[in-house]
Amino acid sequence: MKYRIIQGDNRDVLALIPDNSIDSIITDPPYGIAFLGKDWDHKKATETTTKIAQLHNLPSGMKHTTLADDLEFQYWLRERWIECLRVLKPGGHLLAFSAARTYHHMAMSLQTAGFEIRDQIMWIYSSGFPKSQDVGKSIDRQSGKAAHKADLAEVKALLKQLYKLSGKSNTQIDRECGFNAGAYLKTDFKDKGWANNLPKDDKWLKLKSVLGCGDEYDDYFLTTPQIKIGEKEAGCFDQDFDNYTIGARSKTVDITASQTEAGRQWAGWGTALKPAHEPICMARKPIKLSIAKNAQKWGTGALNIDATRIPTDEPMVYCGNGINRMTYSQSEPSKWNDSNKEMVVNDKGRFPSNVIGEIQEPYQKFFYCPKVSRAERHMGHEMPPAMFGQMEGCYDENGQRYAVELDRREGNVGNNHPTVKPIELMKYLIKLVTPPNGRVLDPFNGSGSTGMAAVELGYEYIGIEQDEKYCEISRRRIAAHFKKSDPLRASGLFD
Repeated sequence: MKYRIIQGDNRDVLALIPDNSIDSIITDPPYGIAFLGKDWDHKKATETTTKIAQLHNLPSGMKHTTLADDLEFQYWLRERWIECLRVLKPGGHLLAFSAARTYHHMAMSLQTAGFEIRDQIMWIYSSGFPKSQDVGKSIDRQSGKAAHKADLAEVKALLKQLYKLSGKSNTQIDRECGFNAGAYLKTDFKDKGWANNLPKDDKWLKLKSVLGCGDEYDDYFLTTPQIKIGEKEAGCFDQDFDNYTIGARSKTVDITASQTEAGRQWAGWGTALKPAHEPICMARKPIKLSIAKNAQKWGTGALNIDATRIPTDEPMVYCGNGINRMTYSQSEPSKWNDSNKEMVVNDKGRFPSNVIGEIQEPYQKFFYCPKVSRAERHMGHEMPPAMFGQMEGCYDENGQRYAVELDRREGNVGNNHPTVKPIELMKYLIKLVTPPNGRVLDPFNGSGSTGMAAVELGYEYIGIEQDEKYCEISRRRIAAHFKKSDPLRASGLFD
């Protein structure tokens, strides 16, 4: 087992790696979608990218960000890819996961760094959960529920008058409320922040007591109640309700329906589709030689087709002449009737495609790989099952919300990385683009899934990770997986 997990900024660490020394790069970089509100998955625009975006007068590229932010993220990735290009051998492949709506930024960052874009692999899965906002319910839940009864500016003016009638200063009101109540008075309605907000239910109940108001203004500020029509289980589990991939337990929540006319009008409308695939950008370092000569000199440039063929029970044959295997197309029917032909059994499996994932019968032409299991996620972290991966938004059997920061005080909380990839998927990708005994690099190591796959297959691995916590999680997962997948080698008795 030969691997290194290096803690630090990947651009700085990559600068220490020699030119043309890496056989392949398989990585899961940030997607630029502010995933779970994480700062590492979002880059704020600089003055330069803001000017470029304004020049083109183009719309926002993704949720919560402007085009300038998207371009900034693209440039940030490009700086890392330039170093990756340098350390890769000529013809070496780079496989980078991405999100569906930001794939174009991933591909452009690689291409402008000097890579050739060779293909797009689609990893399909059935266990994604919708991240759509219900428009009808949003109308009822929005802050300032009086929007369907009165103009927002009118309600803001009313609120300002109530502040004045209270006889208290804004500072005093803020202090008695315990939050920034003065922000609700802002009326620059072009702003997407506080200016368009009115107090939510709990804030209004506190605010009105501080202002000395009665219940006569509740109609402007309290949420329109929803009608309960049923119940459902909610939490961090898969479609079979038995595989807790991120959190611990589920809880029962109400299924509701709107009481407002506008809410009912937009019931059933959402803002996003259920995610069911992640695109993987396949890029290659340009070569100056022919593929044949480059493969012989550097060991890179080609894809290992036979190592990644898809097993099948379906009988498959080639039509051959007894010496050289060959295939005939339907446009050459005369050759099928050649008396000298010989049918040769194909026992290597189907030719690999650029579609992989949870594609079941009758689609057995594709490599099958579901999302990571809970046991695999937390490998190397021996904890009570109910404590695995406790994260914000997940609940125990009593409906109590877990909080990572509190759990860390108790020590080990398992692998709480939010974007863990399956080992089998990473093994498949490594075999596809890496020569035997090659060196695999992941500049966005995360919790080490690429490293787990690489050491099991006998490849040398280098992982770069900025977060020290995930470096330690990676080392524990890699060691545990190596011990499980190859106990003889892990024992030290056999190399």
